[in-house]
Amino acid sequence: LFVKRTPKSSGYRPDYTGFEVPNKFIVGYALDYNEFFRDLNHVCIISETGRLKYAKKS
Repeated sequence: LFVKRTPKSSGYRPDYTGFEVPNKFIVGYALDYNEFFRDLNHVCIISETGRLKYAKKS
């Protein structure tokens, strides 16, 4: 569904792609971060502040 734009790409391109996204950590629409954001009905990039706020507590 997603293809990330990365400088270290192997050059492989799938036959079908839904969206091309930047080389960032994306969440939403069944993609989660530590069990959060999975239920969003859209996809977005989680900021460093968000990653720290929702990091697993040990």
